[in-house]
Amino acid sequence: MYESLKRYWIQFAIFALVVCQGLTRAAAATPPEKPAPADETKPNGLVVVIDDVGYSDLGCYGGEIHTPNIDRLARDGVRYIRFDTNAVCSATRASLLTGRNSQTVKMGFLAARDTKETEERYAGKPMPEPVQHLLAVDPGWRDPNDQSPERGWMPRNAETIAQALKLDGYTTWAIGKWHLAPAWEDGSKGNNADFPLQRGFDYFYGYRDGWTDQYRLILYEHNARIPIPVYPYGDTLAWDLANHAISEMKANQAQRSGKPFFLYLAFTQAHAPLQVPQKYINEYDGIYDQGWDAIRAKRFAREKELGIDVAAQGVIESSLVGDSTGAKTVTVYTVGPRAQDDCVMRIPLTDQFHGTPQDSFEVSSATAIADYGTRKLPAGNLANTWSGKGARE
Repeated sequence: MYESLKRYWIQFAIFALVVCQGLTRAAAATPPEKPAPADETKPNGLVVVIDDVGYSDLGCYGGEIHTPNIDRLARDGVRYIRFDTNAVCSATRASLLTGRNSQTVKMGFLAARDTKETEERYAGKPMPEPVQHLLAVDPGWRDPNDQSPERGWMPRNAETIAQALKLDGYTTWAIGKWHLAPAWEDGSKGNNADFPLQRGFDYFYGYRDGWTDQYRLILYEHNARIPIPVYPYGDTLAWDLANHAISEMKANQAQRSGKPFFLYLAFTQAHAPLQVPQKYINEYDGIYDQGWDAIRAKRFAREKELGIDVAAQGVIESSLVGDSTGAKTVTVYTVGPRAQDDCVMRIPLTDQFHGTPQDSFEVSSATAIADYGTRKLPAGNLANTWSGKGARE
């Protein structure tokens, strides 16, 4: 049943945890005039993206962070150990969704943005080094005719996996972080060419930019801004995203349309701002007081126990490196993946999680990936994670 999808899947240039065989598509072909009829034998697909998480942070890669549900995907599926990300949000997501080199699809760094506000904010004031770096790489509004690899928006002929699958009869949903639309697009008619619905997704619930507050956030549904939601105490955007993912899956199941689905679920954490419920922080309180060197040594030992070829990988680091990063900051960063793992647990997948056939969804391909990946950062604070250099130097 995989043959009909084999030409559509992408070869992820990132580390991944997969449950079934990856499918490849070499390049985007001219789309047919009408979508292909639905086929009940086609597998459903789920891709979960965890933001700014380092290689050894997850439990299945040697981390001390408790991620049993993602670990289960690794245990029952395939754990890749030789993939790199593009070391920055937009570039990685462009490669993930198109199967192409990020520079090829003009997303070599971040989605284009207006830096005039930033320049005005720091007028006459010292500008932090990460902000200087962003302004140097991304100087502001771009020429519509710009064809540079870092211009910050993808060409129309850069077909996404959602566009390819939709033409093959799939229902497609994008939920969570997008970060592939330039800042001047607000979702309105004629000003939304790079929003998910114009890139092959039937439904979008999430935010346009690179980061957002977990509690007071700028959200879109379809192409329109929506009011700021009010969450119950202890809930965050992550739980809201999981709720919407489950709702779409249940609605598709209830309609009995026979159409397979593809869900792209992109969580915010552990991207700044670091915001997680207190119960998760309490769970890891004191663990990082022993210092990074001790944590790194323990992770390295667990990686060898897990059979990860650490010699071939070189130095395997978390996203946070350096003695100047405080233990409390590291703790709050750490529980981001822990909280995301609980959200993954809430999506009942048949034969993989605790659901029964009545309340579960048959997902033949479940993938968990991170958009940041493996590379060594200089000692410093969280701002060091803003560097736009390559994942391997």
